[in-house]
Amino acid sequence: MNTPFAPNTLYYGDCFDIMSGFPDGYIDLICLDPPFNSNEKYNKVFKDSGLHIDPQIKAFDDVWLWDNTSAERVERVKNAVANPASKVIAGFEGFIPRSKMLSYTSYMAERLFMMHRILKDTGSIYLHCDPYASHYLKLVMDAIFGEKNFRNEIVWHYTGGGRSKTYFSRKHDIILWYVRNVTSDYQFNIDEMRVPYKPTSGYARVGIVSQSGKRYTPHPKGTPVDDVWDIPIINPMSDERLGYPTQKPLALYERIIKASSNPGDLVLDPFAGCGTTIEAAKKNGRDVIGIDILPFALRLINRYRLAPNGITPLPIEGVPVDMDTARQLAKAAPFKFQDWTISLIDGLASNPQKVGDDGIDGLCTP
Repeated sequence: MNTPFAPNTLYYGDCFDIMSGFPDGYIDLICLDPPFNSNEKYNKVFKDSGLHIDPQIKAFDDVWLWDNTSAERVERVKNAVANPASKVIAGFEGFIPRSKMLSYTSYMAERLFMMHRILKDTGSIYLHCDPYASHYLKLVMDAIFGEKNFRNEIVWHYTGGGRSKTYFSRKHDIILWYVRNVTSDYQFNIDEMRVPYKPTSGYARVGIVSQSGKRYTPHPKGTPVDDVWDIPIINPMSDERLGYPTQKPLALYERIIKASSNPGDLVLDPFAGCGTTIEAAKKNGRDVIGIDILPFALRLINRYRLAPNGITPLPIEGVPVDMDTARQLAKAAPFKFQDWTISLIDGLASNPQKVGDDGIDGLCTP
């Protein structure tokens, strides 16, 4: 199916395939929270969210296996000499051969290379990852975006949940910020990143004078945040919670969007999920593109992210709108057609095990 490029649109499909049709140097800001190599398996019933979503289960399997597809992808990336990460993946193959992490990093290397192509020379990219994979992804990002274009390793610190008795409780994620070209006039809105001074800082007073006699005038908005962000996770009882297994707080992505884009800029989320970036961008006057492999997630964004804020739902490209386009999808991408078909039936999720038996396979819940 031919999927035209258009801002303020949601796209159904693999972000690699969708982004391949995007023009060079068009995106101002890319925010991605891709599936982690956390070895978790999520099967989430959205009716548990408290939002009275029609009962529907979607399997979000964040499990990376080493299989023939992984092996073929690694060879493809290694042979893609135009991709600067090809040598990184070749190195990983010697260091972590036939592993889940090699499968994951090769998957990300292909897509990050595509993101580099479509990002403006003045643009930024924020990659959200966990401590299990951040150091591997940092090498991939250094290769593709350039070590000199690295700006920050942001630590998102949060509390809540259980506490370990055998190690320090793991209460942070990593966000890697790179710019496309550090010598360009890339966007960084420092005054949008200020927080009130602490009472103990001395700056809470009208002005202070150092021992050398230099007078310091406090900024009316406070002091800029540093690279450790204390932003709470979403409270289980919060109206913001949609029941999506990897949902991040809106405040986290609003901070990123305000820091590295201006109203009217175009923001891309290649792994849109439940739409935190989409909502944050639209609420702050940005244009947006969202991509997700789950058609149900895109409908959720329109219904529970945009509509409650009085924002016009975004068109969804890549899903059938009539029998003719349904037949086209079934012929061109049978497994994608299967996922879309199953997503329309309450209580079912598409079977992650794809078999070319001409059937439509789904999983149901009690």
